[in-house]
This record gives sequence, structure tokens and C-alpha cells, in this order.
Amino acid sequence: MIGLLLVGDKGLNVLREILDLKDDIKFVMSYSDPNTKDNSFTQIKNMCEDNNISFQKGKTITYDTSDVDNIFVIGWQF
Repeated sequence: MIGLLLVGDKGLNVLREILDLKDDIKFVMSYSDPNTKDNSFTQIKNMCEDNNISFQKGKTITYDTSDVDNIFVIGWQF
């Protein structure tokens, strides 16, 4: 299982590319980046909802990650 922390167009593009692996995605987290003028946050959220992928808005992982092998961070800013 994997977890994804995705933000912006980079995060959206990664999700599009690996959507066929959705059964291996335990969760996706994202937040709206005020420095971007796109709607990538909404698209990431909607893509997760449309594909029954657990989605959470925020920057703090609250999921049980005991069965997650890897967490990938794309476009994330701390």
C-alpha cells in the first residue's frame, strides 16, 4: 500500500498517471496552495472521490500508516 501527499499540477499529474494502481493507494492528502491559480486541489479531491480513494485535506497525516509501505510526496511544501 502507498500513501500520496499531492499538491498542484505536479501532484495532479502523478495521480492521473498512477490511477490504474488505485487499489494500492491507501490515502491521498492535499491542500489548496494559495500561490497557485489553478484548480488542481479540487481536481485531486474529485478524482479521489470518483475512484473511491480515501482523501483528506490537510498537512498532517492522521491515517493509520502501519500497512503503508511508502508515502510519496509530490509538490508538497512544509
